[in-house]
Amino acid sequence: MHKIEAILAMAHIFVVHFFIESYRPSAFPLNAHIFHGAAELEALEKEHPAWIERMRAEGRLEERIVTQPPRAVQIAFFGFGLSMVALGLLLLLGMLFFAVDLSL
Repeated sequence: MHKIEAILAMAHIFVVHFFIESYRPSAFPLNAHIFHGAAELEALEKEHPAWIERMRAEGRLEERIVTQPPRAVQIAFFGFGLSMVALGLLLLLGMLFFAVDLSL
């Protein structure tokens, strides 16, 4: 019973975090700012306009702006992210395979 529950939990987390987050047009193929914390202001203005306006009104927007990391670091983040997605798929498939009771 716990195997099935673990598979369902892992599948749910994978579906919610991967498909819903990664397949948004603004984040496809990888939302890299989860690694370095820097997001482009134009993207934030589209996704979170009320938050950006509140930060501007309070005068705190300029202090929160950071520069994007170098291109090599972004490429490394992208490679790491894709490898973690592959690992997640491998683990999910492995759990599905080993959850099947082959001793009929």
